[in-house]
Amino acid sequence: MMISGTSLAASTKLFQNSYARNSERVNSALEQLSTGKRINRPSDDPSGFVAAEEIRGELIDLHSADKIDASRRIQISFQESALSNIQGVLIDVRGELVTAADGALNTRQRKDIQNGIDSSLDAIDLIAGRVEGVAGSEKLEPLRRTAKSVSL
Repeated sequence: MMISGTSLAASTKLFQNSYARNSERVNSALEQLSTGKRINRPSDDPSGFVAAEEIRGELIDLHSADKIDASRRIQISFQESALSNIQGVLIDVRGELVTAADGALNTRQRKDIQNGIDSSLDAIDLIAGRVEGVAGSEKLEPLRRTAKSVSL
């Protein structure tokens, strides 16, 4: 059987169109596999693409908020650590004040205790100066006055 020229041209054109469609589908499937996304461009799914872009924007906002929260958690951890150190220093100062209030101490011993209290309050200022959001010994001025009044 012989194929006429017109029929051969039509078959060739049909084959080329079919090949082009299949090739485009394969390329689209490869693109989806390589990116891991079902929608890579608006022509894949226009309304889905818009929704995906909105969700992508929300994810970016959430990641930014998470980074800010992590930074705040770190800052709070530093503040808590500084406050814990200050608390320890204040406990030591209280012990020194109780010791200084004892009438059995001589002037030299009281002066040594006063120097220790002054050093402790300076340590509080140093700790507070290095950590944002922690007040220094200016808040402890009544304690400083009390410590000075105990010494001779």
